[in-house]
Amino acid sequence: MKLTEIYSSMDHILLLDDYSDPKLHKHFAKHLIISLKDEISCTIEEKSISCNGILINSNIIHTIDSKNQQVLVFLFDETSDIAKELREQYFMHRQFSVLSKENVRKIVKIWSQFIEVKKENITRAYKNAFKEIMEVCNVKVKVVLNKDDRIKSVIEYLNCIDTISEGTLDELAKHVFLSKSRLSHLFKEQVRISLNQFLIIEKMRKTYEYLDKGYSITDAAIKAGFNSSSHFANTNKAMLGLTANEVKNDIRYVVIE
Repeated sequence: MKLTEIYSSMDHILLLDDYSDPKLHKHFAKHLIISLKDEISCTIEEKSISCNGILINSNIIHTIDSKNQQVLVFLFDETSDIAKELREQYFMHRQFSVLSKENVRKIVKIWSQFIEVKKENITRAYKNAFKEIMEVCNVKVKVVLNKDDRIKSVIEYLNCIDTISEGTLDELAKHVFLSKSRLSHLFKEQVRISLNQFLIIEKMRKTYEYLDKGYSITDAAIKAGFNSSSHFANTNKAMLGLTANEVKNDIRYVVIE
């Protein structure tokens, strides 16, 4: 049985998987896909592409056939500064960008080095590897970008609460002294995805964190705000292309603080 690894960080999620023939889907996140061996086949908005690495914009229908090879799939939620840099560098006039084979080779080498040293301190090793991979893509990991203080406060508030419930939107609106509609409009204006979509991403991230702390998948999903483990599994499938069976049985979760 193959093992899928998910690395969950504040501004992105990394999926390490063979990504074998997932159904057409789209993510509310920008993503970078890197083959660790040979070329993969991509279908993006009915265009067929063979490559070793590719950047795909958010909310774009696609599928990836890795031909049973392991691939790295980085997903960047739209609130992150990295997503903004990716948008400005790669997606102003196109929906995807194929990476050069040379840059892919550099990224694969960085990942191989991470595998060798991660047992010593996985958090530090991962952060270093991630920074180097982003540098290959001409993206700075630590960038201070202008963002409305109310949106920053909303994101900080979400980081501090245990559960995202139906009442969370009301709590957020009160927290920043805005109506729900005004907050939702401002959030979409600032980060380019809806607040409701971001709450889904946050629930997924919190579920990973609770799984990492030893919760069962049912308890982790419910504590994060999902109705059930199957609700989480179905959402995970829609976001990452993983089936409910994969989510329950053969995934290793690593939370990077």
